[in-house]
Amino acid sequence: MPASTLRAFWAEGGAESVVRQGYLFVDLDGELLTPQEYELHRRRW
Repeated sequence: MPASTLRAFWAEGGAESVVRQGYLFVDLDGELLTPQEYELHRRRW
């Protein structure tokens, strides 16, 4: 899933909601992150 499509990331429950939707990775500018790694990235920024 491209990171740009995660508009409701926090409202939907963060990484767990992405996993429930069946996605295993988030594409962040060409770097594949697990939903949990993406959540950590979002929290830092």
